[in-house]
Amino acid sequence: MYRNNVDYVVKELLEELSQENVKITATDGGVWQYSTKMDTKIEGRNNTLVSNSIVLNIPDYNLFVRKIGKYLDVASKFYEKDKEYFMLDGNEYLKRLVLDLFLNATNYDLYNIYNYIDFKKDMLSTEYKDKTFELGTLKVGNETLTIFGSIKRQKFNMEAPYAFEVCLSNGIENFVLPSILFGTTSDTAVVYAIQNLHREQETQLKKRLDRYFRKIDNGIVEKGTNKIPYDERPLEEQVTINAVVAAAIFVETVKRFDVLKFIVPDFMPLRYSTKLNQNVFNVKQKSNAEYVDELTHKAIDDMNRNQFNITNKLIYTFLRLGMHFDNLDVNYSPDENRLYVDSICEEYSKDGNLIQDIVEAISNKQEQK
Repeated sequence: MYRNNVDYVVKELLEELSQENVKITATDGGVWQYSTKMDTKIEGRNNTLVSNSIVLNIPDYNLFVRKIGKYLDVASKFYEKDKEYFMLDGNEYLKRLVLDLFLNATNYDLYNIYNYIDFKKDMLSTEYKDKTFELGTLKVGNETLTIFGSIKRQKFNMEAPYAFEVCLSNGIENFVLPSILFGTTSDTAVVYAIQNLHREQETQLKKRLDRYFRKIDNGIVEKGTNKIPYDERPLEEQVTINAVVAAAIFVETVKRFDVLKFIVPDFMPLRYSTKLNQNVFNVKQKSNAEYVDELTHKAIDDMNRNQFNITNKLIYTFLRLGMHFDNLDVNYSPDENRLYVDSICEEYSKDGNLIQDIVEAISNKQEQK
């Protein structure tokens, strides 16, 4: 990657972020506009005397630009097919790739930017082909369901380069669990989100599986808990069971790729502020002037509450896995804004919980190959 191009792109983007007005021009003349603010501390000097916003720490600007250039060498090839989809080319394409790099960073990443850039470059260097594969079978009542897994490459505007999905099928109906958005290096997977992208499913199979998966709460959730306000329940109960099942299957499946360590970042401030500002803008555009302040405050409160729930649920899901599988060492680092999950051995104590049966079925399938 030519240094002059990278230097120009970086300087322009950092300047626009400091002004809370990022513009990326498409090949058809249209403009992608982002109202999001990030200040910088470059070689010990802040770009502003007082900053209440997100701050990117750059100890050595020249080294930073070189690392961005190496990242773009990999990212521009990895996301090559997205250029046409988003109608971007040249420096505008590079600028969008760097913007998304920042959008998917935690505060810890922005403070330790060199390690973050290197890690993301390594993540895009680990490629998976889009494919679907059989993971095993699950007996539910009188029918046997086949469990399929699939890995699909994501576009660069998503949190992660890949999505892992699990589908259970009886040959007539299918039920898809929430998607795991992830990326991997040689031995580590980073889980950025668990998203339910298939809410429209309303089949008999879905209803049966919803009831069936509730058994996973046995021994964990005490009777009568559903009468307690959701956010006052123990952390391990503030989860979506289907997401727990998806996460358990994901952790077991990626072992075939020699991935035994997992990182779960808890909050990406720039991505959130971008969504928040866009949502507030939309509310102001559509609201009656008399109620605009009230509706704007409500929109902000709703976004904050939803983000809090999304972030916490992701962390709590993997904390919950640690309760079911004692071969997983689960630790949260408040300084690094992330949860670490390490698979410390193959064997775990079996207590008869359904989720262990599901993982066992997948494990047995892999051993047969």
